[in-house]
Amino acid sequence: MSDFHPAPDPSRPPDAPLRAYRRAAVAAFLAPIALLAGLVVWLALDDGPSPDPGKFSEAAVLQRIAPVARHVTASREPGADTPDVPGEPAAGSPAAGAEAAIGMGQKLYQSVCFACHATGVADAPVLGDRKAWAPYLATGTEAMLQAVMQGKGAMPPKGGADEATEQELRAAIDYLTAAAR
Repeated sequence: MSDFHPAPDPSRPPDAPLRAYRRAAVAAFLAPIALLAGLVVWLALDDGPSPDPGKFSEAAVLQRIAPVARHVTASREPGADTPDVPGEPAAGSPAAGAEAAIGMGQKLYQSVCFACHATGVADAPVLGDRKAWAPYLATGTEAMLQAVMQGKGAMPPKGGADEATEQELRAAIDYLTAAAR
């Protein structure tokens, strides 16, 4: 076998391939850095689209984050939203007040309390179950009102009806206990 070694080219320095490799390595290292630096400068100098000043006003923001639904009550007075019907007790009589309170209690029960007291969720006494209500009836209305106001077991304070007045809660207790007697 012959050992063929080409003669060195005198016009080309002996470390030319090494220099070309070094240049390529430096260019490959510096090119991404230069691109990132250019991108940072471009983003820093770009103002972006001009925002509509009305879009970020306090009124516009409040409108966008407002609740979808609102709860409106016509009147907070018992019986104020029911017309006088012949055959019903007069508006000022004690019987009318009791019926209005039961009606108010039924309304609160149907809007909040039924979620647990209709099915017995979390050991809540079911509406009309005399046996389940007996221990509560023995404590009296005031003790039940305090339990409702402070919460008991899984029942949150005010039974979850945060805006209910003490009178409305008492009416709901009267409605629930009347069904169990």
